[in-house]
Amino acid sequence: MLFVTVMERIFFRSYHLPTLNIPKFNEISVSSWIRVMNMSTITDFGTMSGPSFHCLSAGIGLFFTLLIFCETMLNSITALKPKAKKPSPVIMDHILTNVVFPLISVFLGWPFMSGVPVRTIANTMALVKLEPHPPPGKPAQ
Repeated sequence: MLFVTVMERIFFRSYHLPTLNIPKFNEISVSSWIRVMNMSTITDFGTMSGPSFHCLSAGIGLFFTLLIFCETMLNSITALKPKAKKPSPVIMDHILTNVVFPLISVFLGWPFMSGVPVRTIANTMALVKLEPHPPPGKPAQ
């Protein structure tokens, strides 16, 4: 750390960067910890109108929803499709968690997503038939 400080003083002495105005510990006021938001600026979207801003965010959300759905389907179901109990790669729980719930979140502005896509591999393994009694020394397939 001393080396970095010395190098900073040698090479970057003339650079003046803006810094945060953090008050000293004896100047801190408890009333500054909570900020009440200005309700009149919540709907300020800049130069865009509210509906166009909402349509843009819905389009971006729809695009990413489809990307997540395709990535989940291609990486998990397709690789294990020959052994799957359900023959179709389009499985209802994946459609609900990767398409329907995110679309509802996009159009209604809800900030939540399902945590099931994180466990996609575990869900896929639950769909696959494994040998109940593999031979000794051989892993179950």
